[in-house]
Amino acid sequence: MSRKFILAIATVASASWLVYAGHIADGVYSAVVIAAVSGYMAANVAQKATVKETP
Repeated sequence: MSRKFILAIATVASASWLVYAGHIADGVYSAVVIAAVSGYMAANVAQKATVKETP
């Protein structure tokens, strides 16, 4: 597992706990999850685009 994936999962898990505990609203949770997943996907695309291919 990559550090990007672990960070995304930790972000979603902590946001889930905060919703469960009543510290954040549903709309905030939705924004956090969208940002975490989008950030993970963007980081993967950026990593694939910058990796040097060896012949």
